[in-house]
Amino acid sequence: MLDYHTGWPFFLVVLSKLVLLTVTLVSIYFLRPVWLILAWTWYRTWRAGLKKHHLKITDELQIAYLERKGNMANSEVLLFVHGFTGDKAIFCDVVRYLPTNYHVILIDLPGHGESKPNDDKSDYRPSVLVDYVHKFVKAYGFGDRKLCMIGSSMGGAIAGIYAARYSDESLSSVVLVCPAGIHSPEVTEFLKKSHDDLGKNVEGSVLLPNTTQEFNDMLHLVMYHKINMPSNIAMAFLELKQMKADVHKKVMSDMKIDGEYLMLDKVLEEIQHPVLCVWGENDQILHVSGSIVIKQRVKNAEIHVLDRCGHAVTLDRPRKLVKIITRFLEKVTTTT
Repeated sequence: MLDYHTGWPFFLVVLSKLVLLTVTLVSIYFLRPVWLILAWTWYRTWRAGLKKHHLKITDELQIAYLERKGNMANSEVLLFVHGFTGDKAIFCDVVRYLPTNYHVILIDLPGHGESKPNDDKSDYRPSVLVDYVHKFVKAYGFGDRKLCMIGSSMGGAIAGIYAARYSDESLSSVVLVCPAGIHSPEVTEFLKKSHDDLGKNVEGSVLLPNTTQEFNDMLHLVMYHKINMPSNIAMAFLELKQMKADVHKKVMSDMKIDGEYLMLDKVLEEIQHPVLCVWGENDQILHVSGSIVIKQRVKNAEIHVLDRCGHAVTLDRPRKLVKIITRFLEKVTTTT
């Protein structure tokens, strides 16, 4: 039983704090929902055991990255490379399910996230982004540890080009998740409608939304599992995206230079490392038939097509993706 003199005052103190917390959260939701997104991103990073770092390579090049060190001195390194308009946090839900024996690094590509250069005047051609990643690998220094590079979408193109261009002793395997840069036998409706975005109408791309409706349309396009996002939260995501809109437009524009958007297609036969390709069966951005091209033209490729999965595999099927990646890495380890 509550003591009349001590129980009720304590109850009222707790109740008042709960009311204050509720009012604060409601106020943030309606007035500054961006703070909720930033808090959620921080929580996902913390939950995955990741810590943020910056590596200054030159005065012009600085790479921001999240890192979770492995539990062994010689842990294999998994280097994750995100796609167009994404950032390092997109892989947090994947890292959460990865065994702790892997040393995990998630980088922000220049023109994205917190890395530099990050302006609308710099060069963001895929071939240049590959060089940036190579400079990061060299500057970080992995010694004699094995390195697996895992890239999604544009990041997949970068990982594949990296494997073809830089045969570093540390690089042991590559994982391509719905990789861009391939001339597929079939083309999605998205690419048919937005082909001119690479040259004429960058502002019109659905991947560069200007309204909350366009933002939700983008989500429905990249994910198989549909999300009905409240308008306030959608507006907050849009606000964050539009902070980098000019830079992202420059990144997209640079893809058109000398056919850079098909750069991976030009070097597939040059990839000698074991390759894992994972593609969403319901990908509406890049057609799943691209996996057939990789199977036919890459010497040592393993292909997995996931059902009930769109372009954003890291959001649609993170646990399944981790299972496939870990089995692939175990297989590579036993055969090398």
